[in-house]
Amino acid sequence: MDKMTSQPAQAELLLCDCHKAVECPPHPESSVQEIAQIFHSLSNNCPHSSFLQVTLNMQSIRVWLQLPMDIAYARQALVGVGRYCAESPGWQGYHGAWLAEFAQQPELLRKITNEFDAVLAFCPTKAMIETAQTCKRPLVNISNRREMPDVVSVITDNENVGRIAAEHLLEARLEDFTFCQPSPTLAFSLGREKGFRERIAAAGKRYHPWPDNLDVATVLQQLPKPIGICCYSDRPAIEVLQTCQRLGLHVPNEIAIVGVDNDTYTVELARPRLTSIDIGADHIGYEAMRILHCMLQGKEVPRCTVVGGACLIPRDSSNALLVHDPDVRRAMEFIRTHEPRTELSVESVAHHVALSRRSLERRFRVILNTTPGEEIRRVQINTAKYLLAGTALSLADVAARAGFGTQKHLSAVFRDHLGISAREFRQQQSRRHIT
Repeated sequence: MDKMTSQPAQAELLLCDCHKAVECPPHPESSVQEIAQIFHSLSNNCPHSSFLQVTLNMQSIRVWLQLPMDIAYARQALVGVGRYCAESPGWQGYHGAWLAEFAQQPELLRKITNEFDAVLAFCPTKAMIETAQTCKRPLVNISNRREMPDVVSVITDNENVGRIAAEHLLEARLEDFTFCQPSPTLAFSLGREKGFRERIAAAGKRYHPWPDNLDVATVLQQLPKPIGICCYSDRPAIEVLQTCQRLGLHVPNEIAIVGVDNDTYTVELARPRLTSIDIGADHIGYEAMRILHCMLQGKEVPRCTVVGGACLIPRDSSNALLVHDPDVRRAMEFIRTHEPRTELSVESVAHHVALSRRSLERRFRVILNTTPGEEIRRVQINTAKYLLAGTALSLADVAARAGFGTQKHLSAVFRDHLGISAREFRQQQSRRHIT
């Protein structure tokens, strides 16, 4: 008998680790928000991997989740898994989740083979994938191993992540760039480095390969300054930032830093706060669980699903600007930091730096190949993009905070510059692109 049926189940949800358990009523009485919140709490508090046992039609469908909770990407993906289970028809009851180490141990692999129906895993290396495959269960991998065509994967567009970081750092008018510690064993790291390096080369700037077998402090001392650095995740980015502090290197004026994953607690507590790229790991977890559900129903699924729509969240660690003209630098800093943005105009910038509007515009054109008005508009658009992607503010509030005044003006500018309205941009970021 097929385990997957359309009849609803009645089962209690129990999520636990080695220290505590959290219970909630059967799902039909539990809101999507309540269940999603439990998964969010689990993702923030569980240090190891987990399994999810799902009861449908009084029969058990048990999915092993190999998601290391010490990695921000995996924690965020777990939130998406929970959201899919909470929202999707058929996943109406939960019974139990247990936290355990996933080690390459025969006993554990036999347990998964004998007691579980499917595996959703973060397997960044070929060896880990091969280990998971020995369980001979439907497997969805949310790491980035495209070279194994027999593995169903849900991944992000890593080369595009690298390009986004490069575009952001290029705005600082830097000439030198590097990618911190690209790992030859981690495909996502190599993809991000490739996209970053190629975009820097296309801009005609200098790219410095990160030396092997040298500690971070030694490399930072040897690199030219100022320089823009992209790291494959927030963890090495924090290491670079802290090493800069120990060495007395100024962030961002000497070293501008961009991380990846947007691990909120990490990046907001860093000093200076860390610019990072949100790759939408929660959307990847959601899509991976949807595909695994289809596999359990015997449906055909794509071998590789790419979830796009990564979004850079600018913070202090990359707020550098290499401009030698002191008046133009002061004008740029004023444009970037002035609040409220509704009072920002070319006239107010010229007054701030004690130049005539004509003289300011001429210097901007000669030095930056742009105008003060264009720079104001760029900053306003970036501010709006950040607020639309990263907050629940209304469109009217976003328009006011970003300096557009009205929601109508905000959407008109977005259509002119991005080809879509502000509302469409927010919807695009919430669901991402799935190909």
